Amino acid sequence: MIEKILKATDGDPEAHGTAGKANDALRGAVQELADIAAGLGENIAGVHGTVSDVEAVSAAAAEDSVSISEMLAEMTHSNRSIAAMCAERAEAARQSAVSMQESQSQCVSAIESIDTLADLVTALNDKINAFQARLDEVEQASKQIKSIAAKTHMLSLNASIEANRAGQHGLGFAVVANEVKALANQSAQSNEAISATVATLEKELQKLIAGYQEASEQANAASQGTKIVADAMSEAVNALDLSVDSVQSIASAAEENQAICAEVDDRAKTAASRAQTIESDMKSAVTHLDKLLDASENMMQVTAGAGVTTDDTFYVSAAQNLANECSAALEKVLADGLIDESRLFDRNYRPIANTNPEQFLLNFVDISDRYIQPLLDDALNIDDRIVFCCEIDENGFIATHNSKVSKPQGDDPVWNTGNCRNRRFFKDRAGLKAGQNTKEWQLQTYRRDLGGGNFMIMREANAPIRVRGRIWANVRMGYRLAD
Repeated sequence: MIEKILKATDGDPEAHGTAGKANDALRGAVQELADIAAGLGENIAGVHGTVSDVEAVSAAAAEDSVSISEMLAEMTHSNRSIAAMCAERAEAARQSAVSMQESQSQCVSAIESIDTLADLVTALNDKINAFQARLDEVEQASKQIKSIAAKTHMLSLNASIEANRAGQHGLGFAVVANEVKALANQSAQSNEAISATVATLEKELQKLIAGYQEASEQANAASQGTKIVADAMSEAVNALDLSVDSVQSIASAAEENQAICAEVDDRAKTAASRAQTIESDMKSAVTHLDKLLDASENMMQVTAGAGVTTDDTFYVSAAQNLANECSAALEKVLADGLIDESRLFDRNYRPIANTNPEQFLLNFVDISDRYIQPLLDDALNIDDRIVFCCEIDENGFIATHNSKVSKPQGDDPVWNTGNCRNRRFFKDRAGLKAGQNTKEWQLQTYRRDLGGGNFMIMREANAPIRVRGRIWANVRMGYRLAD
C-alpha cells in the first residue's frame, strides 16, 4: 500500500505543493520506519541469540539433573547392595573367626600334648642314662671278676705245681688246687656270659638311644611346627577380627552414603524440576522472540519493498542477481543433458563415512560444485561486507558453499566445523527460514557464532533459485551490519 501511494504521487505532475510535501513526509516516515525496523531487528536478534543460548543451557542443565538423579538412584541401589554384601561377608568372617578359634584351641591342645610327650621323652632319657650307668658298673664288675678269675687260675696252677713237689704229703693241697682251678674256670665262664649279656644290652641300649633321639627331634620339630601354626592361626584370627571390623565400617559408611545419596537425589529432582520449568519458560521466550524477529523482518521487508532505499537494498538486489545467475547455470546444465531433472532435485541424503560433523551426498553435488560454486565465490567480491554466499534447500541442507569453507575434513572436529561447511545440514532458525523461503526476496537478522565465545549480529538476504518453474534452493548472502 505504501509503495502504491508513493508511486502514484511520483507519477502525478500536479501532485506537488501540499501533496508533494505530504509525500516527502511519508517517504521520510517510511525511511525512519525502515531504520527503526533494522535497529529493532538487530537488537532482537542479539537478545534472541542470548536467550537461545540460555535455553540450550537450561535444557542441558535439565538433562544433567535428570542424569544425576538417575546416577544417584543407581548409586543408592549399589550402596544397598554393598551394605547387604558387607553384612553377608561380616557374618561369614565371624563364622570363619569362630572356626579359626576352635582350630586354634585344638592346636593349643595338640601343642600341650606334644609338650607332655617331649617331657616324657626327656624323663625316659634320664632313665636310659641311669640304666647306662648301671651297665657301666656291671661292666666294671665283670672286668674285676675276670681279673680275679685270672689270678685264681694262676693260683691253682701254682698250687698244682707245689702239690706235685710235695708228693704224697701234698695230695690234700692238690685237691684244693683242683677246686680253686674249677672255681676259676666257672668264674671265667660266668664272666664271659655276663660280658656277652652286657654287650647285647649295650647294643639294644644304643638302638633305644638312637630311637629316642629321633623321637625327641621329631617331637621338638612337631612342637615348633605346631607353635608356628598356632601363631599363624592366632594372626589369622586377629586378621579376621580386623576384617570383620573393616567390613562393618564399610557397611556403616555405605549406609551413611546411601542416606546422603537419597538427600542429594531429592535435591537433584528438585533442581531438575526447576530446570525443566526454566527450560519451558525459555522456550516460550524464544518463541515470542521468534515472532518479534519475524515482525521486525516483515517491517524491513515492507519498507524495503516500498521503494525506499535502505542499507539492505543493495544486498537484496545482489542476492536476487546471484539467484538468477544460478538459475541460468542450472537451466543450461539441464539443457546440455549433463544431468536430468530428477537427479538435480535429489533429496536422498547419503551419509559420508568417517565425517565429523557428518556430511552427506546428493546426486547433483558435483554439478553444483562445478557450476554454482564459482558464482558463489565471485559474489564475495561484490562488497567487502559480504561474509558468505551459499545455496540451501528446504531441509536446511547446504550442498555447495564458498570454496574457502569447503575444505576436506581432517581429524579435528572443531576445525572441521569452521572450515568444512558444505555437504551439511543447518537446521537453525535462519537456515530453515532461508531454505523454505518462497518470496522473491527475504531479509533476516540473527546472531552468528564466530567461536571462542565471540558473536556477530549479521543480516542475510535470501532469494530463490528456480529451475523450470520449481524452487531448487535459496541463495543465502550473509553480510555484516554497517558500523
